Amino acid sequence: VDTDINLAIEVSVEAIQADNIPANPVGVADLQGYFEEVFGKEIPMGYLVVYETSGGTSIPAVLIPAQGAKAEYLYPTKSGYSFDGWFADSAYDMPFDFDELITQNTIIYAKWKDPIISV
Repeated sequence: VDTDINLAIEVSVEAIQADNIPANPVGVADLQGYFEEVFGKEIPMGYLVVYETSGGTSIPAVLIPAQGAKAEYLYPTKSGYSFDGWFADSAYDMPFDFDELITQNTIIYAKWKDPIISV
């Protein structure tokens, strides 16, 4: 058995289970640095998808295989707000396309609708 593959699987499982990838990275380019800081290695055989929930429920980062796969559409919650979808940018200008294969480190941004206040 190839030890690099075993290590990649171990590190990948640890990253996903322990939720060791920061929830609020500064940008996609920083994911490699965060992973190296936490594990002392490059991201193994794939790409990280980080769900930035903007104060909503935490969603662990996911390691996508190097050959590419689709990100999963998940539904976070945030007290007093309603979820308004996932976006490819922090300005919420471009909806994230969950039909496209992930082929690079990616951050997906949750958008929230302002709460409705009853009077």
